[in-house]
Amino acid sequence: MTNLRERKKQKTREKIINTAREIFLSRGYQKTTITQIARKTNTGIGTFYNYFSSKSELFLNIFYTHPQELETRGNKILYNPGENVIESITDLCLIYINGMSNVNKELWKEIIEVFFSNIDSHQQTMSEFTELDFQLIKQVQYLLGHYQEKKLLVDNFNPRDGAECIYSIFAAQLILYLYEKENSLELVKDKVERQVRLFFADKFL
Repeated sequence: MTNLRERKKQKTREKIINTAREIFLSRGYQKTTITQIARKTNTGIGTFYNYFSSKSELFLNIFYTHPQELETRGNKILYNPGENVIESITDLCLIYINGMSNVNKELWKEIIEVFFSNIDSHQQTMSEFTELDFQLIKQVQYLLGHYQEKKLLVDNFNPRDGAECIYSIFAAQLILYLYEKENSLELVKDKVERQVRLFFADKFL
């Protein structure tokens, strides 16, 4: 009986995800509502909230790798880092960049514009999306601390400041990717690697 119940729950979850994906892609983020998703899946709004806490959480589950999965992937680098600082930092950033590949530019741009058009009313949604940013900063900081302990970085290097600088490179390139028509994720990856290398130019012992 338990297995049957679990299979039914999984089927409902998949139905919500598949239906929401279609609506997001056809109507965009802002015009998609939980009511529409519930109606098209023949479920109640209360049932929707048994599976997802918000529209933004559902969106992330569909189009962007879940934060816990990104953390798991990143931890593989953190707990077994190589000797090449630049390579490890770049590989960590690429995990997050690759997570964006399932969403086209226009949809990402709409989401950003929706958030910043009324920050107060979208605080929960922004919090869910920015969780990924803070997670990346935390992982980069941990990795930089590791390399500092191994005496690969200058003595006065601050891992937290370094992590925020690396994140600034990451974030700036993603913004340019969204708003420069000819930009691609492959170009973003190349630029991040070059700029991370430039950042560390005078920071090795």
